[in-house]
Amino acid sequence: MRFVLGIAIIALLCGCTSLPQKKVFTSIDFDNLRFLEGRWIGHAPDGSPFYEEYTFVGEREMRSERHSDASYSNSTDGSTVVLEAGQVTSTWNEFTWMALEIVPGKACFVPIKAPSSFCWERKSDTQVHVTQRWADESGNPQEYVVALQRPPLSRHSDSQSDGSDGDVAKQDLIPAHSVTPARSDPGERSEHSAIAADSAAPTVEEFTSHGASIGARIFYPANNAGKARSAVVLFHGGGWNEGDASWMDAIAEQYSQLGMVAVSVGYRLSRDGVTPFDAVADARNAIRWVRRESNRLRVDPNKVAALGTSAGGHLAASTAIFDEPSGSDISSVPNALVLRSPAVSVATSTWFQKLSGGKAQAAALSPDLHVRPGLPPMILLQGELDNVTPAAGARAFCQRMEARGNTCRLELYPSVGHLFTRNLASQEVPDYAAIDREVTKQANEAAIAFLREHGLVADASTPSR
Repeated sequence: MRFVLGIAIIALLCGCTSLPQKKVFTSIDFDNLRFLEGRWIGHAPDGSPFYEEYTFVGEREMRSERHSDASYSNSTDGSTVVLEAGQVTSTWNEFTWMALEIVPGKACFVPIKAPSSFCWERKSDTQVHVTQRWADESGNPQEYVVALQRPPLSRHSDSQSDGSDGDVAKQDLIPAHSVTPARSDPGERSEHSAIAADSAAPTVEEFTSHGASIGARIFYPANNAGKARSAVVLFHGGGWNEGDASWMDAIAEQYSQLGMVAVSVGYRLSRDGVTPFDAVADARNAIRWVRRESNRLRVDPNKVAALGTSAGGHLAASTAIFDEPSGSDISSVPNALVLRSPAVSVATSTWFQKLSGGKAQAAALSPDLHVRPGLPPMILLQGELDNVTPAAGARAFCQRMEARGNTCRLELYPSVGHLFTRNLASQEVPDYAAIDREVTKQANEAAIAFLREHGLVADASTPSR
């Protein structure tokens, strides 16, 4: 809103004699401004660069700071946007604006005491347009548009030559909500690793993601001949730095018994320079690989679900939420998602910040900060007393999903923690024997009913485990 005030100041201060009718805004409306959160680079009318940073202070205030250089450490100017008594106002020095419209990806303000109106509009994950409108001395309407870009960051990636997508852009965002992600979720190893002796062995294959070989363990349903089946791609947990695809074998087998092709996949673990950005790229390529190989795997490419546990829940959600450029015309967005004890709010986690490279990088990969309209339906299965991936993060995530017109079902299970354990004193390294089998069964049934509701499960049976 400050870009062309030097031009517009010559105009009449408002250009109108009365203000539009006020609209009453809520905190959910105000939350729609989060597409602005983080750091941006733009260019003033004279071509000089400027550096803008937006941060949230609680749920009712957003601050904007102008910096003199790309270090974002030398603030030269600032403004605020505040929600109070149902009204949203923006203030910069002696100028004041009132919000006329705040919707996902767009916010428009009209002047109370200012020379111009302005709108922020999200064009992509990495670009926002700021449009200012005013009247010149003759009353002729004028308009100026500034494009804000996310600042580039260095990216760790193997060069790609396999048609897979590029790494997720490490957008320099600032963390918002305080939630701790799962550092380790080995509960799967006990709950889900013991397959019955008569279980069918998986078909083991590999696909390439950014030069790395990624393992895939495929469980086919019995009598797999005939029409293409729906599929579910499963992502194990382990705090992004441990685990392998076999951790999800038992769940994969259960879904194969429902008539789905279940594909448990690995991903690059956060060690030796690998970060969660690489794991997200691998997860997206896993969905693409299943679709690309759909004829051979006998899979319906329009019926591919994703299922993830804890850190794997983060990766499953990331396949749908992040919209980075890719070299493929095959979508990585699943048709539905099942997220178990998921790490969907990781911006302020010191563990995730360490793995991803810092606060900005962690926020760039925090699904709750990037929710937008048009996402596939999701179900979150969450222990109410989880202190590894807390229920507050799941609640906030679903609220933002629903506020943007998406389907998000949250199933909260009382008196249990991470991965549905009843040993609340040991959740990060859970007591396997304390995992509540009845709650686990209820969560499984809820997930299957959800997938059936969305046309991905046709078999009426439900696994017992």
